[in-house]
Amino acid sequence: MNTRRLYGQFIKFTNDSILEYNSLVENNIKDAISKIESDYEEFTKNNPGIDDVKDDDYADYYSNVVDELAYKSQKLSGDILQYHRKGILIQFYSVLEKELHKISQIIGEDSPFKMTELKGNSAFDQFKIYIKKIEPSLHTVIQNDLTYFDKIKAVRNIITHNDSVLRKDHPNYNKINDFSRDRYKMNSLGNDVLGTEIFRIELDNPDFLKEIFTKFEEFTDKVYQ
Repeated sequence: MNTRRLYGQFIKFTNDSILEYNSLVENNIKDAISKIESDYEEFTKNNPGIDDVKDDDYADYYSNVVDELAYKSQKLSGDILQYHRKGILIQFYSVLEKELHKISQIIGEDSPFKMTELKGNSAFDQFKIYIKKIEPSLHTVIQNDLTYFDKIKAVRNIITHNDSVLRKDHPNYNKINDFSRDRYKMNSLGNDVLGTEIFRIELDNPDFLKEIFTKFEEFTDKVYQ
């Protein structure tokens, strides 16, 4: 096995580990929600409803139990699940940039200049310029992959730097909104004082994360073949 293919195998191992971790957390959250739903059914089955008992103290007790279970369920299916999924996406982008550095070192081993010498706001931007200069044929092969990852970068930046909130007049709004179809939600938060609509990104589709890592593996297969 040549060196490039060996590196490709290392990436596959990394992908598999992250996806396994993601699946473990997703399943644990799902099981926790199911347990809460089961507790709710058991409680309402074994305790009379508020309307059946004319007692204020009992009504408070009943409401507190039901509200607490509802709160826990909403917290798990809302904030906690979003923190996890967005954390995975952010982690992916870190893995991507690290891998782009490695690719540039391997492919540009005999190049008179290094990727880090180029202008660019990120390793991703530098890589796009670098690979086009030193190996244009490979750049052509992976151009669609780079376009895909550029959209992931735009989503990641909003999640990381803007707490997932995106204004409609943001320069990357159209890119992020068009990319969202069947991948994630753009929940409207209404308009700001200037009348500009504001959205919050919600990673509601677990298959989106799987898609990202599948694309990444396909990308590295092309690079390390």
